[in-house]
Amino acid sequence: MSRLPDFLTVEEAAAIVRIGRTLAYQEAARFEATRGAEGLPVIRIGRLLRVPRARLEALVGGPLTCLPVNRASADSDEGDVGTPTTPRHQRPASRRKSEREVPPPRPQRNTAPDSNLTPRPPISSRTRTASDQLDLFPPLTAP
Repeated sequence: MSRLPDFLTVEEAAAIVRIGRTLAYQEAARFEATRGAEGLPVIRIGRLLRVPRARLEALVGGPLTCLPVNRASADSDEGDVGTPTTPRHQRPASRRKSEREVPPPRPQRNTAPDSNLTPRPPISSRTRTASDQLDLFPPLTAP
C-alpha cells in the first residue's frame, strides 16, 4: 500500500474526489476567494496550487492511501498499483484523428503583376444621394 505525498496537485485531488479538472480549479479559486470557508482546500506556492493531503482527508472523511487506478492500468498485469489518471493533454490522439489523411496543399495564385491587365473602371461614377434610395417608411408628419 503506497502512501500519498503530503501535497497533491489539483488534478490529483480531483481524481480522488472524482470531479473534473475544471470544477476542481473552480473550487480551489472559491477556497481562495472565501479565505478557506468553502471550496477545495489549497495552498499557493508561488504560482502553483497544491492540496494538502491532511486537509483532503478531512474533507473526504478518512485516510487516503493511493490515487485512483487508471482503467488502462487496471486491465494490465501490474495489479492494483495506484497510478494517477493520465491528464488529458498527455493522452494519445484519437485513432480517427491520427489516421486522418492530410489534404494536398492548395495551389497558390499567381500574384505577379500582369502587363496585359488594365485597371477596371469604377462600377458607377455617380454618387448616391438620399433621393436615389428606396423609402421603406412613410415620412413622419408633425401632429
